[in-house]
Amino acid sequence: MGNDHVMLKTGLLLNPRLPMTVVHAMTTAWNHLADWHPEIFLSDSIGISTSGSTSGGIGSIIVLSREALEASAAAVNRRLATAKRDVWGLGLPLFHVGGYSIPMRAQLSGSSVVHFEEDWNARKFGDWLREKKVSLLSMVPTQLFDLIEAGLSAPPDMRAVIIGGGRLDEALHEKSLQLGWPILQSYGMTECSSQIATASLGSDGRMLEKLDHVELRIDESSKLWIRSKALLSARIVFDSSLGSNISSRLELPVSADGWFETSDRVELHPSLRILGREGESVKVMGELVDLARVRLVCERLASQFDSLSSLRQKTWVVSIPDERKENELVLVVESPGTAGLHSQTHDQIHNQGDELISKLRDELSPFEVPSRVMLVDEIPRSSLGKVLSTLLTAQALKVGERA
Repeated sequence: MGNDHVMLKTGLLLNPRLPMTVVHAMTTAWNHLADWHPEIFLSDSIGISTSGSTSGGIGSIIVLSREALEASAAAVNRRLATAKRDVWGLGLPLFHVGGYSIPMRAQLSGSSVVHFEEDWNARKFGDWLREKKVSLLSMVPTQLFDLIEAGLSAPPDMRAVIIGGGRLDEALHEKSLQLGWPILQSYGMTECSSQIATASLGSDGRMLEKLDHVELRIDESSKLWIRSKALLSARIVFDSSLGSNISSRLELPVSADGWFETSDRVELHPSLRILGREGESVKVMGELVDLARVRLVCERLASQFDSLSSLRQKTWVVSIPDERKENELVLVVESPGTAGLHSQTHDQIHNQGDELISKLRDELSPFEVPSRVMLVDEIPRSSLGKVLSTLLTAQALKVGERA
């Protein structure tokens, strides 16, 4: 991650790995809209692209003002009791809001920040943390997984490790604590300039408590609404349904009274608990299935059985249309070099997937259990390790299947 560069065009920060057609469409739309809406695209505003899990895989650009970013950074500093003696470790890309926010947190608190600028390597990163005496750190679950798999214990100066960008596996959390990592799970989004709820210092790191810059409420469907000074100014949405012809539109999703509707379903008492995301529930044989719950059980079981250990971090569950059942659940297993489907290695991986499905039958209702295993070369993920479900579902419809 260290060698990723920020593409800065009048405030626009883009992942350098985006296809050039997407980069061109995004920069063109950004510059055009900045000319027409100077009241939104202020001179110190930035644009950060989403992971591309929606909108045909392209995603959107979130417009954030400096005021919004500072409101978020100040709230995080208060939650972490950030002081001048602290050293922030920057191991996230700057085109991600979690990485971009760290220098601002340091500036507001008078603390220092050091940047890991090498390609990602868990052991090198662990040595770097110790050498630089890093005390505060933000990471994604994928990075933490690599550190724990390498058997690395927390450096002596580390006092808080914020984990965001995805749900943290319970077994991984427990192993992290055993190795001394002061894990604080968090929930946030680019649309709110980073963190919304984060575990408190001195806790076991599991309970998501809202930060003081946000107001939260839920509607009758348990969907989360947010009001905060850290919210986005606007959103540029892109569509590529016509192939290379990429269109865009400007949206102002914050209501007149300051509320923003998210896609997440949550519980708020006694703390924030994520139930799932809108669109993550599907009908199978007339029964409503929560895909987030199925994936959670799948991850837990894969981590508990030795014969399935190689599947950890390499499985996902998708739904595809089915004429008889309305939707069919498919367990997708990452298996590099899937073209050689008859090799012994791939047969073993496929058999492990079948074994996992068998275990799922003991904990899930029949209609919640995936009906088959499908091997793919690679599960598509964002630069921070988030599974791009929309792309994977499209891939599942095209890739050759093994029954």
